[in-house]
Amino acid sequence: KNIIVGLLEMEQGKKKLRVLCLHGFSGSGGALEYQMRGLKGVLGDLVEWFFVDSPQGAWWRAKDTEVEGVRNYVGWESTREFIIDVFKKQGPFDGVFGFSQGA
Repeated sequence: KNIIVGLLEMEQGKKKLRVLCLHGFSGSGGALEYQMRGLKGVLGDLVEWFFVDSPQGAWWRAKDTEVEGVRNYVGWESTREFIIDVFKKQGPFDGVFGFSQGA
């Protein structure tokens, strides 16, 4: 079964597809929503979109360490906890749309 068939089945049952949307580096949920206005227009009432802002402006930041080739991803732990909380409070979701770092 493909996504189109699934969307049509949901339309028949009036169940909206719930999609969590994660913006890119230093973006925002509002900016991503604006960028996705074309897709939102095509899908119309088939999808309920959930746009969130990362807790620190970026989902994480890569920092070099003293060991060559090894990086530390600052903010990853708080991002992980934030996303878990979003799933608990606003989920369940049928899918996740991630742009750039949000992917």
